[in-house]
Amino acid sequence: LIREVFVKRNQHVLGVSGQPCLWLLQLSKSESKWVQSDQRRQDTRWLQTVDADRLCLMLSKLVTSTYIKLGEVVLWQKIGIPMGTNCAPFLANLYCFAYELAFLRSLVHSPQARTPGSREYRLIRGMHETSRYIDDLLTLNFPEFEEVMYRRVDEVDPPPGSGIVLSGIYPRGFRQSQANIDDDLQASQATTEPSSSQAPDGQQDEGLVLERVQPKPDSREVSTDQVDYLDVTIKQDKHGWHCDLYDKKDAMPGQAGRQRAPSIGTELSIQCKYGVIHSQMHRFSRRLRRSPLFCKATGQLLANLIQHGYDRCKLWVKVKRFSAPHLPRPHAPPGAGDSHYDGKRRRLLNQIRHWQEHFLSRDK
Repeated sequence: LIREVFVKRNQHVLGVSGQPCLWLLQLSKSESKWVQSDQRRQDTRWLQTVDADRLCLMLSKLVTSTYIKLGEVVLWQKIGIPMGTNCAPFLANLYCFAYELAFLRSLVHSPQARTPGSREYRLIRGMHETSRYIDDLLTLNFPEFEEVMYRRVDEVDPPPGSGIVLSGIYPRGFRQSQANIDDDLQASQATTEPSSSQAPDGQQDEGLVLERVQPKPDSREVSTDQVDYLDVTIKQDKHGWHCDLYDKKDAMPGQAGRQRAPSIGTELSIQCKYGVIHSQMHRFSRRLRRSPLFCKATGQLLANLIQHGYDRCKLWVKVKRFSAPHLPRPHAPPGAGDSHYDGKRRRLLNQIRHWQEHFLSRDK
């Protein structure tokens, strides 16, 4: 895939002079950009210019040269992408995207791709409604996704234009044997974790494991009006779709209500400690577009901080200084002016105070 990007760049993008040229990728700490080969700068510690071969060699060196030291033992990681490096999320995205692109290409090049109602047509439309963030997948109105999640063993990408449709997206190495997994545990887990469990046919399945967040379709616990995705719960009610906050730690035994901010006794500056309230309110305002949910989340955060020793007056100074445009803005009637918004802001602050006192009294 990396070589293909370089080849297409060289074939279809002309140089500054309007003539075909050789393009290279210039990498630095702050940015990456395409440069012509005749404009290449000398490599330094903080700037490298690479072609497709060198970039592939660098990635191969990274993936195959990961060592972990535990006491006096040095372990060599031979399977998976090394986590902790700066480029790890991008490598994981690129790895999954390569399989997704191959599957979509096989669908698009099939003879039935443009026939409404055909399986290929439905799969293409379903993939359009599917999103992924590293290893978290979200599908909407795509019941066939689980059927095409994994391709057959040893199936390779078909030649372009062959019309052969792949049986699935990801290789079987992503899949974990379900023989020894408790259904309740599987339904409650919300992450994708490495595994090397024993497959039913006696062969070792190793690699990323995609685990179901929601219960199985035939389960009595199946829920059709909400789903947990990343740090939000996507819900549907009579007023439409909306999001609520989700933290998988709250679902773990003994983790609910744990402190989510620096301890008040640390050596961090006061500005850093109390700056948590602003950063979290920005997060709430982006995730929660309904005012009651925003007020409830902010009040719960304030109650948690007060219980862990934070000063109530200093917290409320931060809350009241929170930039007004970031609060959920109401639909003001025509000609209402700023006074309508100021009154709504006061009501929002009163709701936040109400939820704060609610959580403080509940946890006493």
